Amino acid sequence: MKKNRSIFLSFCLVVSLLIAKQDMNSQSSNPYKTNYYCEYCGTKSSSVSGLTANKCSRHPDGAYKGSHRLYEGTEKSKYICEYCGTKSSSISSLTANKCSRHPNGSYKGHHKPYSGLEKSQYICKYCGTKSSSISSLTANKCSRHPQGAYKGNHLPAL
Repeated sequence: MKKNRSIFLSFCLVVSLLIAKQDMNSQSSNPYKTNYYCEYCGTKSSSVSGLTANKCSRHPDGAYKGSHRLYEGTEKSKYICEYCGTKSSSISSLTANKCSRHPNGSYKGHHKPYSGLEKSQYICKYCGTKSSSISSLTANKCSRHPQGAYKGNHLPAL
């Protein structure tokens, strides 16, 4: 009886080691989790801790006054500004310029990459207004904006 139990426990140990090894291999080959980017400046890192441990040159509080912030969207061929719909091939080039429809005022902040997927129709997260592009959605004031009726532009939902 003890021998059977010993064999069974050995078998379980081997199986758990094989499963752990398979999980490690599948994580390292996952193309969606290999690179992490800063939402503010587009700095690329192979780990979240490596990214967020350093100061950011385009932080909203000022250059190097805060850490990088993790961009939670997926890697894309084109990145779109959440506020105005401007498109760029990288987060770094998108966030390098000021945004004409920034919530703090025209050209008072940088573009912010939209973390949602590209869609055929975008919906305002406050009032439900629909538009075929982020640019046309954010061009108008929102009647149910949190700052007050018509005090801010529409903002796309994820």
